Amino acid sequence: MTHQYAHINYVPENGWVLSIMSSLLNSSDPQLHEAFEQWSGTPLKELGFAITTKIDMLGLAIKRLNGRLAELRKQMTADPTLLDSCLSEGSAFALKDNHLAYELLLDIELFIFETR
Repeated sequence: MTHQYAHINYVPENGWVLSIMSSLLNSSDPQLHEAFEQWSGTPLKELGFAITTKIDMLGLAIKRLNGRLAELRKQMTADPTLLDSCLSEGSAFALKDNHLAYELLLDIELFIFETR
């Protein structure tokens, strides 16, 4: 049978939900096994994966935004006289990388969206 969708397997770097599930599953205590069976059949299992995924996505968003801000800072401080001139004249600072402004806007929007 041919499937119409390919599923991508990924394991979040922040695997706290997976470590709890593994501990419950591998425990010698029958009560913990029962707790796992009850928990795995509820929406809490999916919620745990969703929270873990969200935390990983937020970490990546922060990393991307910090990288773009570092590049902006690097370009703006490379020539202090140019920055001073732009400030005194009220003119726009020309970035060497034209895409940097858009990448910053996208990463700021991503950060705001992911922190809601």
